[in-house]
Amino acid sequence: MAWVLAVDVGNTVTRWAALRGGEVVVVGRLPTAVSDGSALEAGLRDRLVGWLGGAPREVGVACVVPAVLGPLRQRLAALGAPVVAVGPGNQAGLVSAYQPPEALGPDRIANAVAARQRFGAPCIAVDLGTALSVEVVDGDGVLRGGLLFPGVRAAVGALSTAAALLGPAEAGAATRVIGSSTGDGIAAGVGWGYPALIDGLLARIREELGAPAPAVLTGGGVRHLAGAPQAVQARDPHLTLRGIAAIAHAAGSQDSPHEGG
Repeated sequence: MAWVLAVDVGNTVTRWAALRGGEVVVVGRLPTAVSDGSALEAGLRDRLVGWLGGAPREVGVACVVPAVLGPLRQRLAALGAPVVAVGPGNQAGLVSAYQPPEALGPDRIANAVAARQRFGAPCIAVDLGTALSVEVVDGDGVLRGGLLFPGVRAAVGALSTAAALLGPAEAGAATRVIGSSTGDGIAAGVGWGYPALIDGLLARIREELGAPAPAVLTGGGVRHLAGAPQAVQARDPHLTLRGIAAIAHAAGSQDSPHEGG
């Protein structure tokens, strides 16, 4: 069966996945600093192409680092498949009300596409990464927009900078809400504060939307949560990569309408 390669280039880490029939077969990651595509393309040739049965059918890329996108696309094109960059012109038919359209990050577009693919419309995608980002698709299937809030690392870093007595701080695993030390207090604030924040935001979003839209949670910051947000219906660590793959496949299907899946 043909497979799709999805690549998510973040500010610090680049993640990739090979998907078959919408299911993740294998995943990997490397620092974005070396993501000009050479290491990624070479590694994929060695580890994936032979094992998965030839070149990918499509390659999708969501990149929030503009300087990386051009060289990466050139390198990935060497795999022998069309390379689709997620953006306003490539979003699997998702209609967006975001203004201006190009200001919406490709990872956020991919999250909305994947959430709609999973739940239909309306739906909500919640990504706890560098930022806490929320994307809202209404009942007509239109990406209405969303919201942004500092992610775990950004919040903890800001707290350390602004409060001199705290010194360097890291978010650890919270075991209780009432912390008995500075480290425990920060862990509790993050571990229990973000689930409460997410629940509160989702309640307000659903009230404004006028619909009980299901929500899916993703992002590396989820590992710092001490409790699961009660207002979230599903977790998917590969949500963004699924959305990238869906967008690449949709673009490829438009170019080759008679090609089988």
